[in-house]
Amino acid sequence: MRGVKAIGVVALIASVLGGPRTARADDEDGDWYGWQLMITDIGAITVAAAGASTNKNPGAVVGGAAAYVLSGPLIHLAHGEGRDALTSLLLRTVPAGVGLMFNAAGSKRGATAILVFAGAFCTVVDWLGNSNEPAPGQARIAPPVLAFTF
Repeated sequence: MRGVKAIGVVALIASVLGGPRTARADDEDGDWYGWQLMITDIGAITVAAAGASTNKNPGAVVGGAAAYVLSGPLIHLAHGEGRDALTSLLLRTVPAGVGLMFNAAGSKRGATAILVFAGAFCTVVDWLGNSNEPAPGQARIAPPVLAFTF
C-alpha cells in the first residue's frame, strides 16, 4: 500500500512541478498539458482504488478522491486557465454527485455505472479537450471584472 501512495504523491508532484512550457513561434495550437492531468488522475485513482479494494484504509479512498477532484483544476490554474479550472472542477464533481444521488435512491448498480462511465468520459474530455494553452499571439479570454468609476 505504501508503494501505491508513493506513486500517487510522486505523480502529483511531478505534474505540478513540470509547469507550463513556453510557447514556440511555430506552434499553431498552443501547448497541450493534458499529460499532467493524466499522471495525477491515474495516481489519484490508483490510491483510491487500492484503499477501496482492501476496505481497511478509508483514508486512502478519501485522499485519492480529493486528489482526483482538486489536481485537475489546480493544474489548469498553474497554466493560467481559470475557466478551464472551473470546467475541470465541474467535470470531476457532477458525475460523482449524480452517482451519489442514485446511491441514495437505492440503485447501487446505477451509481456505479454513472461513476465509472460518466466519470471516465468527463475525465477524458478534460484531458483532451480542456488542456490546451492558447496559441502564441492568441489572447486569453480574461474573466469579467467588476469595476466602479466615480
